[in-house]
Amino acid sequence: MDLLQYLDKHPIGGAFLLWVIFFLIIVTSGIVRFIQNAPPLLQISIAYSLLSMLAIVLLVRFNWWKKVGFSTLGKRYDLQLYVVPLVVAFLSLPEGIKVSEFSTITIFALFTFLVGFTEETFFRGFILTTLRPIGAIGSVLISALLFGLPHLLNAIGGLWDPLFTLVDTGAVIGIGVTFAALYIRTGTIWPLIGIHAFIDFTALITQGGLAVPAQPWEALILTALVGIILLAYGLYLIRPSQTNRKKFAMS
Repeated sequence: MDLLQYLDKHPIGGAFLLWVIFFLIIVTSGIVRFIQNAPPLLQISIAYSLLSMLAIVLLVRFNWWKKVGFSTLGKRYDLQLYVVPLVVAFLSLPEGIKVSEFSTITIFALFTFLVGFTEETFFRGFILTTLRPIGAIGSVLISALLFGLPHLLNAIGGLWDPLFTLVDTGAVIGIGVTFAALYIRTGTIWPLIGIHAFIDFTALITQGGLAVPAQPWEALILTALVGIILLAYGLYLIRPSQTNRKKFAMS
């Protein structure tokens, strides 16, 4: 039984297998970074470069471009659905931009696009699509949980404050629910890649880098609130449309 057959016959097991592959590459690159004392941005860039190349290989090997939403940009009337996650991308900007060098901004832009492309292809493309036989709500929730869990690794090595990492992981799960629901509603992955990259980009330029120190309670509460709102919004997006649910399950 090849990988494609396994994914078709075992949606939950197949989704978990894809997640394990993603997770192991991230963890392995982190171990290498600690051994070689490499800069975090370089380590993560290498890991995501490997993952993106793997994603492209799978897209080409199984001809999944259309199946996972790369063949369409979506419909104009769906644009309003993206307003809520776009607002989230702007929430960090009032803190002020700490990066002014053009070279650094360019590196952050390229880095966040790489992360957006890789994570959306794996979690909304491969994993969510693999889970489609179990239904829209189940596939959305499981894919969002799998999306959020690797973010706990941010606390390892002192790069992120542990408490903020926990709160942020909950918010990321909420983002995962909204993104998965948007994917089901629109059938395209491109806007999600762009919004994902923009959210990460605005966070980087306001933080000045990857490190996140301990945050005030106001920031923790706001982050948790964003996660709750996005969780509710994502579930709302797929609630009223039984047609989309059936179509998703049969596609």
